[in-house]
Amino acid sequence: MKIKEELKVNDIFSYAMGLEQEGRQKNTIFCYKDVIYTLNADKTILLRFKSPEIFEVPIGFFANDYESNEFLVEDGAIIFITRGRFERKKYCRVPTETFSDAEAIYKKFWSENYIGTMDFEKKDLEQFDSNLSHIEFITQDKKPLILQRDIYSGSLIRLTPLSKGFSFMDSVQEEFKEDMTPLGIRTNDFFTLFTFDNTIKLCFLPVDKKYFIAKGANYNLEAIVAGCLYDELGEIYKYTFQQAEPQEVTIKKKKC
Repeated sequence: MKIKEELKVNDIFSYAMGLEQEGRQKNTIFCYKDVIYTLNADKTILLRFKSPEIFEVPIGFFANDYESNEFLVEDGAIIFITRGRFERKKYCRVPTETFSDAEAIYKKFWSENYIGTMDFEKKDLEQFDSNLSHIEFITQDKKPLILQRDIYSGSLIRLTPLSKGFSFMDSVQEEFKEDMTPLGIRTNDFFTLFTFDNTIKLCFLPVDKKYFIAKGANYNLEAIVAGCLYDELGEIYKYTFQQAEPQEVTIKKKKC
């Protein structure tokens, strides 16, 4: 039996900070006991990690503020401490959201009721166009297809999983339990998963659930990722964590 590795706490914080510094995604980090969450500013992707270190009290901070492994919460601020010739304290405001808010999202949306799964390796990202706003998943005769559409030019990328030895891993050949209607994931959210793990299992839920579950193969990563639906008329059904049901919004040439 393979035992999953653990990311160091410093790795999780640094990767989350790096996403913002690269201009890809702003993140807020929440920690308590042996759990770490990261939640992006758009509220479209929640990552959950098992922490190798124990946090005695709940803490929350903006990833871009992270500066040192030594920090404390005092008078409503989080203080990062570094020491060299001087002791330097960096005082930062704490988020309005809390660990409890992140935990509530996880408990509300986490599910093991899958209709199918697909495994991806980091090298598979080469098959996708990072400049396109979303990746769309659909099944035909219980076999998965992956589409990327350019809503401006009308071009289409179609990815069909192949047999062993090709870019996608073998498990994508498993039949889905039922066909699923098109469901998109933001390309940036999909790519973000591979910041923390080189192999990701994407889990598909029954058609009334407009979001995805993702799991890391090498580390104790779990994720809930909001979905979005496109049709040829440019209507988008955008699912957010604040809504109990998808909300229909009509847009014109606007990226997800």
